[in-house]
Amino acid sequence: MTPIDTTTGDTELPLLVTGQAYGLGLSPDGRTLWVSPSSGDYVIPVDRVTGAPGTKVTVGRSAFNVGLGWKGDTAYVTTADENKLVPINTTTGTTGDALTTGAYPLAVALTPVPAE
Repeated sequence: MTPIDTTTGDTELPLLVTGQAYGLGLSPDGRTLWVSPSSGDYVIPVDRVTGAPGTKVTVGRSAFNVGLGWKGDTAYVTTADENKLVPINTTTGTTGDALTTGAYPLAVALTPVPAE
């Protein structure tokens, strides 16, 4: 996966991700991209500065999409085949108690907190 600077059109350092990415969630500071690959039951954080992948976090069957809380301390992942929304502590890489959703959740959207 290769990021493109939308201002200049220049490509940036390629990010090392295996397979096709289904879902992407960018941390508020722009440093970490959380990726849900098409091949898995996990998400993986990728350092946007170095391009290096971090430790996989298993969330359940068919991890699909990723959203991040406005502080960046929690990532939320939908698991399409398990009908769950799984929170992940982005500092420790541990999952919290999953929330049951409707059938086959494919997306997650979070409301940003207004600037003060």
